[in-house]
Amino acid sequence: ADGSYARVDLANNVVLLNLFSDGLLYAGEELVPLLTKAIEWATGMEAAALTHSYTFEDGTADDMVGDADGVLMEGATIVKGSLVLADGQYASLPAADINIASYPEVSVEAWYTPEGGTNTSWHTVFSFGRTLASNLGADYFHYQPAREDNVSATAISTGNETEPWTAENTVTSAEVDDAAMHHVVCILTDTAIHMYQDGAYIGYTLYTGVNAIANVGTEVAYFGKGVYASDPTWKGSIQEVNIYNVALSAEEVESQFAKGPVSDRAKVAYINNDDRTLAADASLYTEDAIIKICLLYTSDAADEEDS
Repeated sequence: ADGSYARVDLANNVVLLNLFSDGLLYAGEELVPLLTKAIEWATGMEAAALTHSYTFEDGTADDMVGDADGVLMEGATIVKGSLVLADGQYASLPAADINIASYPEVSVEAWYTPEGGTNTSWHTVFSFGRTLASNLGADYFHYQPAREDNVSATAISTGNETEPWTAENTVTSAEVDDAAMHHVVCILTDTAIHMYQDGAYIGYTLYTGVNAIANVGTEVAYFGKGVYASDPTWKGSIQEVNIYNVALSAEEVESQFAKGPVSDRAKVAYINNDDRTLAADASLYTEDAIIKICLLYTSDAADEEDS
């Protein structure tokens, strides 16, 4: 009401400007619940469950929630909020910092757009694990939307360094290589691997052998590249990747799919000064009881707010 606002910039580890109410600056300890609510509203998930998030909206592969910033490799670029990957390009992540082997459950959510018709071998959108001196992958968890056997698949394989592919527990569906944007959620629980594609539950496979979250390697993690060194990189663009330390429910996956990637969501929410609740519609609150919150996912949004 007084023209002040909080700028919650997930792309820059949260920056606050000019946050006043009735002339009083919010105290530091009061900002914690405020920011938590803002992040929950923006992502649609509880902040504690979302451990790492890559939206690419600031032109980098930085982690918007944690400290596991990615590095663009072999000329990979970010264009209009998407990680663009041509042949041989990928992003490398600090696998030890992400450390999904320490999670009780794991959900990896990705929005991605294949180049279309060019991913004809074993192509991987995300992977975690190890690469052996033999160039084989080991102790891995990955998602491959397009493969030489013409399916899409998520898989876990641990404890086998000689023929690791024979130890895989896999969930498969129709191959995805059609130049359209798609949503996938791959989940590891304490007993099984699950997969959702475009909001629909595909199925699950129970673990066999020593396959388990705790045995997934923490040496390498990639976007657009697999842990098998001889496999070609994936070609296309990645709009968003989120990593959670819980198994997302069917309702949560459906909600995330319906919302679309962060870049497609609303930029503005409003917070009630009294109870710190958020809403996308300012009319829910009286004019003298709101502070505007601008969620700056894109440079366009920043320009609009500044103007």
